[in-house]
Amino acid sequence: MSEMGYLRQPHTSAGRVPTDLGYRFYVDKLISGPGLSSAEEGCVAESYGSAPAETESLLGLTCRLLSELTHYASVATEPNSSDTTIQFVSLSLLDPGKLLLVLVTSDGRVQHSILELPSPTSQHETLTLSNILSDQFRGSRLESVLSHNMDFTPPEAAGMQEQYCATAKALKHLVREIRNADVRVNGTGHILSQPEFKDIKRFETLMTAFERRRVLFETLNAAISGSDTTIIIGNENPYVEMRECSFVTATYRIGNRKCGAIGVIGPTRMNYRRAIAAVNLLAQNLSELLTAISIG
Repeated sequence: MSEMGYLRQPHTSAGRVPTDLGYRFYVDKLISGPGLSSAEEGCVAESYGSAPAETESLLGLTCRLLSELTHYASVATEPNSSDTTIQFVSLSLLDPGKLLLVLVTSDGRVQHSILELPSPTSQHETLTLSNILSDQFRGSRLESVLSHNMDFTPPEAAGMQEQYCATAKALKHLVREIRNADVRVNGTGHILSQPEFKDIKRFETLMTAFERRRVLFETLNAAISGSDTTIIIGNENPYVEMRECSFVTATYRIGNRKCGAIGVIGPTRMNYRRAIAAVNLLAQNLSELLTAISIG
């Protein structure tokens, strides 16, 4: 096996350990059997069954469960928003010069902001503005909201131009925040428990990659365009700072559309069978709940 490149000997007094090629052979050819117990699968189903029907909460729960099940760091991307629409938009009066804007998207994300108005408004004007925004943007794709001219005041908002422009621009800002959503990370403390990362230089290199969320995003994004389950082992990763690790990722869906990815990051000697089972199980549960939310 050493001659074939599947095993290596780190130093003369050490035993032989698998290379990245060896782990690849194991994952592709030898891995078999269930990775999680039926009791663990039941606990996952129970956790999702009592979770709030909101994307942010579900992604947070997914990352937490992944880290707990595998003892590796977990990552997730927010849903791809290309087909996401505004499901609900509402304004509430907090005081004469302050409004609460709430936005809910078709994939269950909830965003809100408190905005200061350029001039005082009444409860009646607030309700009118809320209805105008709802009628104008409910059902609109996020991209169309971003391209909308918020300086144009519709006839229904005559006499409230300043208030309308302020609230419409605040809505656009919330939509932009959704579009620019980053990668969610959980359980990085588990990395410290891995012998490979007791070396401070290795640990610092990996932590730098975690801080540069774009590296994680690109790695996960590549999974979305590939197969439903993607395994990247050590040197297979195009990013040098991540080559001490392996990724196990799976896509999640809303309906039939791939819209994001979840996964775990651990040492190349990770328990692949368990990691793959956990990632696939949670991707399936997350997909089912997000699909139910989108249907309403």
